[in-house]
Amino acid sequence: MARWSGAVDTGAGPATPRVEHHQGGPRHGACVLELGGGVGALVVHTTAATLGTEIELSPVGRDRERVHTVVRERIAAGRVLHAGVFPEVPAGEYTLWCGPPGGHVVRVVAGEVAEVDLGV
Repeated sequence: MARWSGAVDTGAGPATPRVEHHQGGPRHGACVLELGGGVGALVVHTTAATLGTEIELSPVGRDRERVHTVVRERIAAGRVLHAGVFPEVPAGEYTLWCGPPGGHVVRVVAGEVAEVDLGV
């Protein structure tokens, strides 16, 4: 699970999106969301084709300060979903790095779960 305290600015020049596939570990993922006190969460819905793909998140304008999560198969209300979850994100605007370069800007609100659907 991604935790924001793990974000590191490498200072190694311009940041570039990175795609990693994780072969090992569980296919299914359950998680606990840490909401409140200035913190929200982000769920990124994807497709089965992205299972095991890494998704990164950085504060807008600070592209090298990234945390990441992995797309996992999740069961919710009897349905199979594919999503990456950032369970503990300080409120603010973030760039979501997956797919084409440039990312998507998302807003995380304290005490709420932001959702982005990239399953198109």
